[in-house]
This record gives sequence, structure tokens and C-alpha cells, in this order.
Amino acid sequence: MNRSYDETMDRSLQRFAITCRSKLQKDAKKASKAAKKNKNEAKEESEQNQPKPAVLLLEGVECDASTLKNFDIKTGMQVLLDNLNFTFVTNPPTVLALTTYPRSVVYVGCPIVPQVSIEFGDDYECMWAVESSPKSGDFEIVSHEKVFTPAASALDCRVKVFCHAVQSTTEASSRDRVGRSVVFYLAGTVQAAPETADGFNRLLGVRQDFNRLRRANQPRSSTGFDYLDSQTQAVSTASTERQEDELRLVTYNILAEPFATSEQAYTTLYPYCDQEVLQSEYRIQRILAELLACDADIVCLQECDLRTFDAYLLPILGRRGFSGHFTCKGSTEGCAVFTLDSACRVVQRVDLPLKNVLRDAPHLSNLYLQRPDLQDIIGGKLGTVAQITVLQSTRRPQQAIVVANTHLFYHPLASFLRTIQAYAITEALGAIQSAIETNGLQQDFISLVNGEETNQLALEKESRLAKCLLSSRQLDRSDLDSTTNVAQTQEKVKATVMLLGDLNSSPNIAALQFLTNGFATEEQLNYVWEEVKHFFWGDREANFNFTNIHDHKEKRRKAEEEKRQALKDSNAAGAEGGNVEELSEKLEELNLYLDSAGLQPVMTHRLGLMSAAGFAPYSNYTPTFKQLLDYILVQERDFEVVRVAPMPSEEVFGEFEALPSAVIPSDHVAIAVDLRWK
Repeated sequence: MNRSYDETMDRSLQRFAITCRSKLQKDAKKASKAAKKNKNEAKEESEQNQPKPAVLLLEGVECDASTLKNFDIKTGMQVLLDNLNFTFVTNPPTVLALTTYPRSVVYVGCPIVPQVSIEFGDDYECMWAVESSPKSGDFEIVSHEKVFTPAASALDCRVKVFCHAVQSTTEASSRDRVGRSVVFYLAGTVQAAPETADGFNRLLGVRQDFNRLRRANQPRSSTGFDYLDSQTQAVSTASTERQEDELRLVTYNILAEPFATSEQAYTTLYPYCDQEVLQSEYRIQRILAELLACDADIVCLQECDLRTFDAYLLPILGRRGFSGHFTCKGSTEGCAVFTLDSACRVVQRVDLPLKNVLRDAPHLSNLYLQRPDLQDIIGGKLGTVAQITVLQSTRRPQQAIVVANTHLFYHPLASFLRTIQAYAITEALGAIQSAIETNGLQQDFISLVNGEETNQLALEKESRLAKCLLSSRQLDRSDLDSTTNVAQTQEKVKATVMLLGDLNSSPNIAALQFLTNGFATEEQLNYVWEEVKHFFWGDREANFNFTNIHDHKEKRRKAEEEKRQALKDSNAAGAEGGNVEELSEKLEELNLYLDSAGLQPVMTHRLGLMSAAGFAPYSNYTPTFKQLLDYILVQERDFEVVRVAPMPSEEVFGEFEALPSAVIPSDHVAIAVDLRWK
């Protein structure tokens, strides 16, 4: 009953009585059709049912409702109406909204997660029902779990879920408060999964041998996808267990839903791809199947939107033993990291918006002086974040792992900016590594690198999901507490750092050369810094033609060669060489770029990073762009590479023209490696 707090209770009870009697009269009319009564019975019943005022009782004693207001209502009060007795419950646990993810594209063997919004409660309970046979309309209760996986018997049948909110109590004598049940019908029916996992996600077929290697003592059927388990079963125990000292890492740009379902995606970026295939419900189940099959210890995702993380990935991976964290880049998409609790415990999370450390960076002062707008872009508008997680290995308590997950700026003329961002990340990683090896794990790494604490929204989401969906493994905010989550060790703690993500840089570009070599050559830096003058972002960007810019570079290169040759010929002839002067004037006209002298900051690092997965031809494959952009960079001093997940052939990449496709759900391919501690 929703009435004004200031209304007197007698008026509310009048409205309540009218509503109840109206409902009772409707029920009586229905009953009279089934059993007709004689006139005498009807007259007698009518006399007995003359409306009487509702009576309000408090602890069994009648109260004057006209002297009370609605805000005086207390749980336990009673209302007598005719021969009926009602008991008040204030602020009952209530389900405000109920849906599921997915809600329309549902496969046999693929998990379904309820999406529940509750009020006045801290948990909820579910009950799943499936049609007994296709189109029968008769539903049978099949599960009371919060995450439901349709069995083969549900093929072509509809599914519905009942849900009610619960308010738990710590008093032994009291029962949990339970609200009314709400029901939601999933659209469509349960579809058949492909006969092979390869048909569901082509990467599962390409990487079948890699995925067979499960963690030691890991149950064979562990993915949660029934049909997938049959595809990744072991053929022999000896060949299907990874060693205890191995660590499996994955980085994956999963293509955020807003980018895949925009008008630009349909008409320009992925016109070759059916719109149905670009929908999140179609893609995310294939992405999850890939992540579960890989059985990794650390998973870093880019272009993960908040809805996908909150609604699907965290609930399911959380129930598989992972701790998850999402960091938004400013809109609805960002980076997500998942770490397996049995492999490493979270010590502290640091969200590092790179603009925080680059806005007033002294080494960029000359650049900002000549291009003040870049200070506003680099230090203000760009939402690029380094998602840093400080971990402690459960197998090696004296070993800390500092993982950075990032998605560097995309712009084709911003190689200089990506190099700057890469430098900022290496500085933060180096500082944290040095602090750990000097003072151990119990310290504040956030202030050390000018980072930000996990935002309150994310904390609330993680706490709520821990209670409601991750009930099999209780998580709370102590996961983020560096003082309560550190296993004690007498040995001095060693730290290793790693950088995973979509770096938007090919192997020969300055940013990658800087990361893997510790520096970039003068030639590489000159090339990227020449782009500074032509880099604009926003409205001014449309005025520049990238093709013309690179044509211009080629003309200037040829002019320089002609000048050098003319100067060489002139010196050989001992003449003044008027042709040299003409070529110098021509070159000066072509030299429209900023002089890089004084702009290039000195940037080096000593982390000793290597690309653990090597350098594959591609990780991003579209009709207009094919390049390796995704990397797993680790310290060579600490790890040796045991195995690398094989990449698809170009025939697989191009089977449906490009990515994403019906069998590869993103425009990027996941990079996965197994490492062994040295």
C-alpha cells in the first residue's frame, strides 16, 4: 500500500477496504458462475456482507485510526476487515525490477544470470521453471540456484524465473523477512548449442590443446558450459595438468557493446557482419566460453562495458573462484581484471587515470608550451587508465605480482601520446615494485603513484554481488584492504611487474620499442614526434586527411634524399651547387612539422620487459586494418615462457571476411600464455 506519510490512517483504511472488497466481489462473481445460488441464499449473504469499517489493532487492542498517521504504522499492526485479518509489514523486502542476462538468446549449456533490483533487502532467492515440453505452457520447477544453466531437455522450451527479496537477520529467534515473488519470462526458447565448441567459438577449436591443460587438481568439467566441457576433456591425466609453478595470463579486448551496436558499427566498421552477430547477448556467451575454457589465473579485459561486467562476467567468474574489478574510462566502458583467488590474493587495487600524472608532468613542459591544447587533451579529456592490481602469490607468499591492465589511446596520429602514456605506466610500476621490495606489502600504493581508490560505486556493486550472487564464496571490502589480506612471511618480499592490454601499437612503433627495450631510438622518436603538429582531437580532427599527411612525409623524405645527393655531387665537383639551394628551399616549404628538438622528453625504464607471447602477425583483424596491438609484457628476469596459445591462421581470420564474425566474437583475438617462475 503506497499512501502519503501525512495522511491519517482512517482515510488510508477506507481506501484499503474499498480496494479489498472490490477484489473480493470480482472473485465472488467468478465463483457464482461455477456454482449458481438460489435467491434466498443470495439475499441472506447480501445482508451479512453489509460494509463495515475496518478496525485497526495494535497488540490486539483496537486503536482510533483517525488519531494516527501513516508514518505511525508499525510492523505487527493488524487490520480486521469483515471476516478477514491483515497484518502490516513496513518496508517489506521488495523486488523492484527483474530481468535476466541473456534474456532472448539462450543456449543449452550456457548460464543465465538474473538481473535483480531490490529495495529493503540484502539478498534474493530464485526459482527457475522450464516448460515440460515445447509450447505446452506447463512449467516445471527445475532449479533454486541463482545462476541457471538449461539442460538438453529444455531445448525449444520457454524459461521463466521467480524471484523474491530477502532481508536477513542476525537474531537467532527471528526469521529472515521475505518479500513477494516476482516472475519474469525469457523471450524466445532455449536454442541448441553447436555440435562442436569450434562452431560456437572458432578459437576453442584452434586452441583445444592449449585449453586442455587445466590447473593441477582442477575438476575436469569446470567451465559451466556443459557442451564445452565435452570438447575440452582430457585424453590422459599426464598431459592435461599444468605445473604448480606455472601462471596462465590472458589479455582480451572484447569489443564493448556500445561500439559494436552503434550505427557506425553497422554501416562503416563492420558492415559485413550481421547485426544479430554484433549483439551483446550473442557475443558475450562466446567470450565467456573462451575465458572459462582457458582456465587462466589472471585475466585482463579491455573495452568491457559496465553492464557486461556487472550482469554476466562477475557473477559467473566470481562463482568460479575469481575476484573481479571494473574501472570505467569515463563513459560506460573500461578495463576489467579478474584474478583467481587460489592462485593469488588481492592486496590492493590502484586505479591510475593517466591524466593525473601527465597533466603537470615536468618532462612535458616544452611540449605544452608549444601546444597548450595538448595539455588539456592529455591531462584532461583522455580517460585512459592503468588498472593496477597488487597481488600476493598463494603458492609463493614471498612473491608479489603487480599487474597493470590498460587500453592506450587509439588515434592513428598519436604514437607520441601512446609513448608518453607507456612511460607513465612504467614509472608507476617501477615505483610500486621498488616500494614493495623495500618496505613489503603493507603500505599505501595509491598515494605513492597519485592514483585513485576504487570508486564507491564499484565497491557497492562488488559488495552487493558478493552477497547476492557470489554466495558460494563470500567477498567483502576486506578484499581491498592491504592490511587484512596479506599472508605473513618471514622472507623479504620480491615483486615482479607485468603490463597487459591493448596498446594500440604495432611492434615496430616507438611505444612498443620503448616498453620492450627500455628506450626508443632517435629515429623512432623523430618519426612519432613529427606527428605532433597534425594531431588534433575533436572538431578540428575532421579537417585533416591522414593519407595526405603520410604522402607529405614521403615527399619530404624524397626531397631530403635529392638534397643529400645534390650536395654530394656538388662537393665532388667542387662547385657552389645552385641546385642544392633550390632543393633546400623546396625542403623548407615541405617541412611543415614542428621541430622535434626540445620537445622530446627523455624517457627510459629499467624494468626489462619482454613480450611473453612473441609477436604474432595480427591480433586485430578488420577489412581496413590488420595488426598486432595486444600484448602480455613481463619481466624477463622472473619468468620463462612455457607455452603460447596458438593464433588462428589468416584463413580463419578471413573466413567471414574479418572480425568480429559468427564464430569469433570480437574484432580482437585473446592473447594467452603460460609462464613458469625462474
